[in-house]
Amino acid sequence: MSAEVANIAEGRRKQPPAATVAWSLGKITPPSLAAVSPNARLFALIDAAMTSPIVWLQGPPGAGKTTLIADWLAARPAEAVWQRLDAEDSDPSTFFYYLGMADMRVRGADARRLPLLTPEYQFGTAAFSRNFFRKLFEGAKPPIVVFDDYHELGPSSPVHELLASGLQEIPRGARLIVLSRFPPPKEFARLRVNGLMEVIAPENLVLRAEEAAAIARARDGASFDAGQFEQALNLAQGWIAGLILMLEAARGGVAIRANGVDKPPELLFDYFAGEVLGLLDEKERRTLMRLATMPSMTAEAAAALADDPDAGELLERLARRGYFTTRDAQAHPNYRFHPLFQSFLADNARKAFDSVERRRLNLAAAQALEGSGQLEAAAALLRDASAWEEMTRLILSRADELEATGRQMVLASWIDNMPAGRIEASPWLLYWSGVARQPFAPREGRPLFRQSLPIFMEAGDAAGAFLAWSRLGMSILHDEIADQTQLDELISILHDLKKRYRQYPSAEVEAYVATVMFGALARRTADRVEIARWRQTAFDAAERSGKPKLLAYFRFVDIALALIDGEHARVREQIARLPTPESLGEAPYERAMVSFATGFAQIWSQTPGSCVETATRALADNDRAGVYAYSHSHCSFAISDCIIRGDVDSARIWLQRCGEYMDRFYQRRPSTYFCCVARIELASGHLGAAVAAARRAVEIAAGDNYLYNEALARFVLAQALTAAGELRDAERELDAMKIAGDNAAIDSMRYRRELLHAEILQLTGHEAQGLEILRAGLAFGESKDERIIHLHRPIAARIFARALKHGFSPELVRRLISVMDLQPPEDCGPEWPWPLKIVTFGGLQLFKDGNPLPVSRKTPRRLFNVLKAIAAFGGKDITQEKIIDAVWPDEDGDCARQSFDVAVHRLRKLIGDNHTIVVKGGRVGFDPARCWLDTWAFEAGLSARGATHADVAGTLALYAGDFLADDEDLPWAAPRRKYLREKFLKATETQATR
Repeated sequence: MSAEVANIAEGRRKQPPAATVAWSLGKITPPSLAAVSPNARLFALIDAAMTSPIVWLQGPPGAGKTTLIADWLAARPAEAVWQRLDAEDSDPSTFFYYLGMADMRVRGADARRLPLLTPEYQFGTAAFSRNFFRKLFEGAKPPIVVFDDYHELGPSSPVHELLASGLQEIPRGARLIVLSRFPPPKEFARLRVNGLMEVIAPENLVLRAEEAAAIARARDGASFDAGQFEQALNLAQGWIAGLILMLEAARGGVAIRANGVDKPPELLFDYFAGEVLGLLDEKERRTLMRLATMPSMTAEAAAALADDPDAGELLERLARRGYFTTRDAQAHPNYRFHPLFQSFLADNARKAFDSVERRRLNLAAAQALEGSGQLEAAAALLRDASAWEEMTRLILSRADELEATGRQMVLASWIDNMPAGRIEASPWLLYWSGVARQPFAPREGRPLFRQSLPIFMEAGDAAGAFLAWSRLGMSILHDEIADQTQLDELISILHDLKKRYRQYPSAEVEAYVATVMFGALARRTADRVEIARWRQTAFDAAERSGKPKLLAYFRFVDIALALIDGEHARVREQIARLPTPESLGEAPYERAMVSFATGFAQIWSQTPGSCVETATRALADNDRAGVYAYSHSHCSFAISDCIIRGDVDSARIWLQRCGEYMDRFYQRRPSTYFCCVARIELASGHLGAAVAAARRAVEIAAGDNYLYNEALARFVLAQALTAAGELRDAERELDAMKIAGDNAAIDSMRYRRELLHAEILQLTGHEAQGLEILRAGLAFGESKDERIIHLHRPIAARIFARALKHGFSPELVRRLISVMDLQPPEDCGPEWPWPLKIVTFGGLQLFKDGNPLPVSRKTPRRLFNVLKAIAAFGGKDITQEKIIDAVWPDEDGDCARQSFDVAVHRLRKLIGDNHTIVVKGGRVGFDPARCWLDTWAFEAGLSARGATHADVAGTLALYAGDFLADDEDLPWAAPRRKYLREKFLKATETQATR
């Protein structure tokens, strides 16, 4: 493996900045506990529920769910992966991103151990989820995973379904606790039915009198008045938040009265929270209201936002008292208000501050949130404040990070929430909007790149112009149903960009631009000098960039284009530099790309191995990982491999899978699908269906202006028309195929086109012209080191038989016959690489795969007498008794039959082929598809209609002596010898008089 691609997995995605770990701790760290009283009853309830791998703890706001689980974990020798969910986690990529960060906090990893949900998984998110949770829970003692505030996820969030799928295979010993205000969503029904989930209902969390008393003692010893406590307990009705709040109010001297008993719990909370807030001084009250916009904050961030150096001390005091403020256990802790308390503070802030002050607070809070890495919360505040300048700055500064971590949908939502006029006026917002859409809706992203490009150019922004150009080019190159004439305009635009800007912003940008230009030129022109120049530029820039991902991407593009253009030495060089899929570890997209390149090379026989085996392994790998970007290509490679080898039934199975995968990626099936259909129908002998499917492929490819696909479709159609006898139409398709091929660098089409053209000329009576084109076509194939031909098998067999007869490229032709395992056409000559060639004129000689068959002197003569007898009686469809009587005349029936069976077994072993000698239904003979017998060729040649003088002379040359001339003592050979001698003499006399 070459050094530059050995670490491809590392370079496949930009890693989150190192600071990411620090700023996310408030979201992924369990709260530290204030004064609490362990609840033995609830602890026992949780312990009992933990016999199921998933525990769902449901309760209303303020029921103490978070405190209960944090307290329970503190009493257990278990590590917790804790994730506090927000509305932003409704996006699956965001959800898994933070869950991976929570895992890093526990395991102390220097880099992400768990994968990011990046766009390549878009059609396999269920598989991704299963793999993610399998890895999350791996280890001898997996951590307990806690999802806090699960109710924050929207009811339509795809995270519900992904979790339900991923947790179906939760490993033994793994435990997950979910804290929510609501019951499990419908997607979790199967988990409950399968006994994987235990639900702790809200009524279980209602405080009992003795538990409430324990909480009171834990907070303030025995300082509460018994009457006040009883009144508070009655008002709280088992609600822990209400009880704590009323105890706090009572501690401050507020009388607890029953006049609020008819109020809903939330209003009770607001009432008593107001009473407690009134106990603070004005500065502290305003500080807390200013902090209401922050979902979590450090002491430093709080001091800056509230303009109060004592803000951190106030938060710490509230957290110590457990006054609806929690902190995590870090050296520089994050503080978080309870949602009820935060809502209360926000309501008060709206009343206390005017719109100017509220906007200032929102902007300051957004700045603090961004500084602490809470980007989604910062964006929400900027959006609510209509702070579009600040929102634009946030987007442009963080877009690259969001793309790198797979959160394109977050990026798209940020931009979509901005006024349309601002987006259209900013080329970078247009560009990033296109980037965010490209993986999921490329046809929506493409116009945005096109719209941003002239604005970048007008502004003189080289980086933006080159990036928009390359993204636009990639969106066309990687879309098989896009109109490829769009590349012509791009080629022209890049020449203009190169004149405007003398240099690229970076080697990375240059590598992407040059690789796209290399692909565009190869697809739309035949200027190989220019193509080669851009290819070298792309390679040099990719190497200079130091990015393994970039260099690997260039190699994949180069392999595909080299195969299409018949540059096979270059293909083998690049394939040798690729890593094996197995060596890439946790990099499924890169494994899929390597498998794609390998499979594509294998259908041209330019690298060892079977396309079917590669496709089978790759699809299994894709299914495990949930990455399907190249799955339909693997299926088409396997289809081609099956058709080349004559396995039509398997090709149909692969076709069904191919269509299913294509339907995931394309709005309609591309021309290559219908080419596969046509080839399968042609191989099945369904000529009408083959022609119809091929015409559909031509129509689609021509409509897309995809020159390679058009040339391929016309070639398939020309084959189907040839097989159907519509030779004039077939020639017209080959002419159109040549035009398409001449307009792009696709020399691989010339080789196959000329071979098929030679066959059509032969069938239309233009033999001399056909032979010359056949000779030239094969010579061209040899110069390109072609190792396979994608021709209809019967057509290929006729072409190759003719080539061997005339001595055209015999080494190449014999290799192709062997690779395709072709059956010889009728009246095929000895030049064909027969598995067994039997010469009987002048004495018995055997040739295996063209070489004399080595025979030991110890081999019994009667063994060969079986072969001689079969030849003497015509070579096929002979009764076994006739052979037995000839070879074993003195043995009785059973012994003779046993001797025959043993002889046939030994002959097959000697020849090394179990199919050459056919014994079936009491009859025996040579298989004419695997065996050439000189007497067959002799008789066929003499009886052929229209045989020329040269043809007859060639046939007579087969007669190198009498039939089995060395076996005069075999009486049953004499009639055949006499018959053949007389035919030879008569033909010789006739030939002499012509």
